Amino acid sequence: MNCSIHLEKTNSRKAQFFSCAYAESYENIATYGLVITARCDAAQNKAPIYNFVPVVRLTDWILRDGAEIILQREMQDLLNRKKSILRQANISESLLDSKTTDEILQLQLIPMAAVDKKIAVKAKEYKEFSNREVRIKKALDLWDNEILTEEIKLSRKTLDQVIQELASNRLVGHYLLREMPSLYNDKNGDYVALLREIHHIKKSYSKKNHYWISERTYSNPKHTRR
Repeated sequence: MNCSIHLEKTNSRKAQFFSCAYAESYENIATYGLVITARCDAAQNKAPIYNFVPVVRLTDWILRDGAEIILQREMQDLLNRKKSILRQANISESLLDSKTTDEILQLQLIPMAAVDKKIAVKAKEYKEFSNREVRIKKALDLWDNEILTEEIKLSRKTLDQVIQELASNRLVGHYLLREMPSLYNDKNGDYVALLREIHHIKKSYSKKNHYWISERTYSNPKHTRR
């Protein structure tokens, strides 16, 4: 991607973004930088470097940080459901720490299911929850977009909750930027600032190699590359 584009003057009192930034876990994904260097230093050319936090497309965020948050919550929910099943069957939850799924099923739930239809239903649910856990762990280990997408689709309720938290600024470490213009012709202009990551770039290099988006341009949804 070419970053050697016209440098636009910005209002030092407003937010500044630049293209071709870096973000951990977002290799080969288009990333912006949101400058957090003191405005007065930037305005008076006192800062030899710019500190910034990465900004990525919402759609890319969902398959990286978002996926981890969503699927970890799904894992916790599945664990809680399995604990509930064990409690209903008067089986100690501590077995989850020392026994495998097959051992709990074969030694505890299945024998009880033979004489109790309600436990039989719960045993089936327990196995389904355990199988889903395995699939989620595989998705997080492989970090394949196609597999992650399938698991996220099965986590619709959790996905909606996470997006609602993000939209209302209640998701710690992540901030939603709505309708942010870009160089990438996105139909969806929603981006996410990764507030837990702080990087820096030399000022001299940024002027030569990065395109800047001013607050004035940000407020104009018809922004186009010059």
